Amino acid sequence: MHTLFFTKMQSLGNDFILLDALTKEINLDPSLIEKLSDRKVGIGFDQLLIVEPPTNPEKDFYFRIFNADGSEAEQCGNGTRCAASFLLEKELTKKETLNWQSLGGNFTTFYQSQQEIQTHLQLATCTPEAHSLELKTLDKCLEVHNISIGNPHTVTFVDNIQAAEVDKIGRAISSLSAFPNGVNVGFCQVVDSGFIRLRVFERGVGETRACGTGACAAAIVSSSKNLIGEKVKISMPGGKLKLTLPPGGESVLLSGPATKIFDGQVPLPSLT
Repeated sequence: MHTLFFTKMQSLGNDFILLDALTKEINLDPSLIEKLSDRKVGIGFDQLLIVEPPTNPEKDFYFRIFNADGSEAEQCGNGTRCAASFLLEKELTKKETLNWQSLGGNFTTFYQSQQEIQTHLQLATCTPEAHSLELKTLDKCLEVHNISIGNPHTVTFVDNIQAAEVDKIGRAISSLSAFPNGVNVGFCQVVDSGFIRLRVFERGVGETRACGTGACAAAIVSSSKNLIGEKVKISMPGGKLKLTLPPGGESVLLSGPATKIFDGQVPLPSLT
């Protein structure tokens, strides 16, 4: 047996455990991550986040993300803020501006306070692609807009966010052969040019209370249809995020809080 030391954090109800792979060796297989994510017999979380040394000496840290089912994800917008706060709280850095690597690309975080951390994300795919999807099992035909925010998203517009069948439809879309690696599905209601309501089905997790990259995807797709302005607030079940879409459409600035819940430790069976 050995012990896993972790920090539980959340942003808008999107909850994570943070692991320090800078001073400790971390090696968890997918089945163990899935067990740890169980909210009845494990720790419980939407994603497990690991901070590692960078592979590029010009960057500060490497950010790894694992979903609750043990699959590795490319990016996590809310998690980026928690990771930045985690490093400062643990005194693993004194820098308030950090340059990161991740599987989904490079990004920068700017720490101002626990309530105001900004993430500048570079976009892998700037132009959303519209498609019509026929969900035969649910007898529905939907227009969706596919976009990459480092990780894959598709956005569909709804008139009433509360009535949206997020889990049923999101799960059906994410399992389509058109998305061999799954997809995060955003259900977006544009209230006015500066305000969006959003619910997100995350692949490997289910519906979450908030999704940072999902908020970015919804804003970019809405902007491409001239439904919103340069700055927008996005309301999700867990709270609100602020987004700024700089001219050119090649990046997005995401702003919101990050909160530590507790430090903990759990005994693990040996993986050797």
